[in-house]
Amino acid sequence: MNASDEELEELEEDFDDADSPALIVDASLTQSILSMLDPSIAPPPSSSSPSENIAYFYLQNDLGLDENTMWDVTVRAPQLLGLSAQNLAAKVNYLQEALELTSADMSESVRKFPHLLQLSLEELKRTVSLLLGLDRPWGGFLSPAQLRAVIISHPCVLGYSRQSLSAKLNFFQSTVGLNSAQLAGVLEQSPQLLTLSVGFDGVLTEKCEFFLNTLQLSQEELCQIIIKNPKVLLFSLEGKLQPIIMAFYVGRLRFTAKDVRALILKYPQTLSASFERQILPFFYFLKETVGMDEGEIRVFTLRYPRWVSHSIAKVDRVVEFLREDLCLDAAQVKKILLSTPAIIGLDVENNLRVKVAYFREERRWSLAALSKLVVSFPPVLSLSLATIEKKLRALDELMGEGETGGGGEVERLLGVAPAVIGYSQSRIEERMAGLDAVGEERRAISWVSSLTDVQWQAWLEKKKVGMGDGG
Repeated sequence: MNASDEELEELEEDFDDADSPALIVDASLTQSILSMLDPSIAPPPSSSSPSENIAYFYLQNDLGLDENTMWDVTVRAPQLLGLSAQNLAAKVNYLQEALELTSADMSESVRKFPHLLQLSLEELKRTVSLLLGLDRPWGGFLSPAQLRAVIISHPCVLGYSRQSLSAKLNFFQSTVGLNSAQLAGVLEQSPQLLTLSVGFDGVLTEKCEFFLNTLQLSQEELCQIIIKNPKVLLFSLEGKLQPIIMAFYVGRLRFTAKDVRALILKYPQTLSASFERQILPFFYFLKETVGMDEGEIRVFTLRYPRWVSHSIAKVDRVVEFLREDLCLDAAQVKKILLSTPAIIGLDVENNLRVKVAYFREERRWSLAALSKLVVSFPPVLSLSLATIEKKLRALDELMGEGETGGGGEVERLLGVAPAVIGYSQSRIEERMAGLDAVGEERRAISWVSSLTDVQWQAWLEKKKVGMGDGG
């Protein structure tokens, strides 16, 4: 019989309480065991080696279980040693052939879940058939390779009844809204999901109700989150999800329901972060070192929820770079982090300082001019060095400075209109050509570059009409 449907940590206890596979102890096996205990008792005549007859020797010699694992098997699944070696070999051979498990895979699976080989061969076949979807004309849930990965990670999955597994698979498709391919990908990433319970008071049911009812996510949104980060359904509702979402984001940072949905949809991995080791220390770093208030931290988090994946030491180096290398004050540093929070993910030595060196050494910009550009248009630091070089060379040519940039026209242009460096080259070239067509100086790019397409076309038409009136 299979285990009842309980949490993973209760699975072995379920096997003890449930109907376990019957002990297969025939007369010859009994006599073999007695002969081992008492040499005066002759073993039954046989041409087979002990490894071929006794489960203990099969597990140790043929399956390759070490002494510690054998002791664990003896303590956790003593009934297993009452089965014949032939019985165990048939199950091992089936699993190896059906799922392409190696001997090492089988040994590891038995080490993790000794009860695996207590299941009957027919039970194993039915469960594997269910998970592969062999009995479904429209296709399976898992491919053999995916099921192999699931079993290697959590062999206890094979210990659940077909009814229990069917209920879980149906739950993921009906309640969560995953299709077969999406479900297979989710289970391959987090096979432990198949060990959680469903039903009226099931663990999976409670967590999905929290997302759907409390956080007011749609089924489609929940589906997106689980595809991106299946582990969210493994986290404790009371111990992790509610403290992080309800106590910190809603209670402390005053997130609305809309904010929470936006946060976890944009970066579901934010729920994987440790509250004590990552979220709370980073919160106090932003508050005390950077000088953000809680409202600003809310804005920073919504713009860049990935901050939970960065170490404080790394972000502190970025803050120090802005203060020391660019001589920015605390207010300017905070402004840059709020407007371009992704900067905290950049490497100081191999990224930020390389760009500074390019402006200072190759372009011959003063530190004051560069700092002004960064404060006025922080996204410049997020551009790749290749992009910066390409854009500045193009501006040099358009402003009549060739490829040298020695005349300072581009530096003066960006001092007045720093956002120009953020526009595409095609946009700048098209508007420069428009300025030429109506007889305007190219310096006007400093303000026409920011016009919307509609505003730009209207301005051009007005200038052309004026030129016609003047003619």
